[in-house]
Amino acid sequence: MDALQLVHGNTIIKTFPLEGHEITIGYSVLDNELHFQEAMKALDRRSLYFDGPFDLIQGGRGIVGRMPILKNETYWGFSAVIIHFDTLLEAAGLNETGENDLFLYQFVKIDKSRPVDTFFEHEIDLTNGVVYSTFIPLGDWFIHVKLKNPTYIERTLLFLILGLFLTLFITLFIYKLVNEPQKLEKLVEEKTKELTELNSQLNTYSKNLELSNNELEQFAYVASHDLLEPLRMISSFMNRLQSKYADKLDEKANIYIHFAVDGAMRMRRIILDLLEFSRIGRFDDESEEIDLNGVVKEFILLHREFISEKNATISYDKLPTVKQHRAPMTHLFHNLLDNSIKYHREDIPPEIKLTCIDKGAKWEFSIIDNGQGIQKQYFDRIFLLYQRLHPKSQYPGTGMGLAIVKKIILNIGGEIWLESEVDKGSIFYFTIPKN
Repeated sequence: MDALQLVHGNTIIKTFPLEGHEITIGYSVLDNELHFQEAMKALDRRSLYFDGPFDLIQGGRGIVGRMPILKNETYWGFSAVIIHFDTLLEAAGLNETGENDLFLYQFVKIDKSRPVDTFFEHEIDLTNGVVYSTFIPLGDWFIHVKLKNPTYIERTLLFLILGLFLTLFITLFIYKLVNEPQKLEKLVEEKTKELTELNSQLNTYSKNLELSNNELEQFAYVASHDLLEPLRMISSFMNRLQSKYADKLDEKANIYIHFAVDGAMRMRRIILDLLEFSRIGRFDDESEEIDLNGVVKEFILLHREFISEKNATISYDKLPTVKQHRAPMTHLFHNLLDNSIKYHREDIPPEIKLTCIDKGAKWEFSIIDNGQGIQKQYFDRIFLLYQRLHPKSQYPGTGMGLAIVKKIILNIGGEIWLESEVDKGSIFYFTIPKN
């Protein structure tokens, strides 16, 4: 056989192997009157029944055997086997002309309901000569074999042996065909049961995860609020202490106060970043059409002093409009552009170029810079929480920027990766689905 199919109702939903049979998916089998009549015979008999020969939609000619599938005595669909004409002839040891030096043979559909009811173009005169016939109920076919020149008794003997061989072969062939759809039906039932159980487990996990996420978000909000208040008090009182007793504090005391205030400010930034990270994927606003050209222009406007200080240049192609939530899109582009400027090479003005390619179902963006570059061994590490490649004294920050960027992209169904070479620059690639 050449393929197995699963038909739900009257529509083909699965084909194995799929290659070469892609066109069959979604095809409404029973919309064709002849196929409908043949399928009803299988349903009435509650057993395998063959339809054909006919032209297959995936190309070529063949026969299709359908085994009805019943769920609680209610019709669900069919499992089907597809056998191309060439495959059938090869298995039977026959050729495509329907004859050889000794014999003529023919498969004939007994109901004569279709335009072509025979497998071969010629006709066999059954009234004269030595003819052997056998009936195959699985397709309501007669197989006729006629000895072309019954001159010698040994040829007649050979003919009878051939008839017996055909009968044996057909019996074994039918047995195999009957069992294959039954195996398929059993497999479908097993997989359906497994999928039902898995779906139930997934629903349970989904509810538990939703509950856990709600609790985690509430905890993050409360924790951040409760932690930020004492940090604000530490910074405030340290500044007041320094201002009120500045003339009484020595240099070491001022250094201690600076460390305390700086530590409180960095802890505040970490808490805010953690809160932002935990809230990715939860939005208070509706998605909207966002012109990404405007997002880049907004970055250039907000960071014009920083850009001017570093003597940086930012160029970009005409960017598309995407339907997303504005806050994460703004954070995504601003963070990557900010990094491209921040991690520049000493005495070399940053040059950043933003490009976009239409990839069909998604947009592929690239942010190219001429900065410091990143060693390949750190390509994965930089997207993890709190992972820094430089001391905080050299570059301020919490080490969460790219972790947030990656989570934003993954949350919308995109991907992010990079190419980089030390002292030459980096290219950050990421995709945003159109839908």
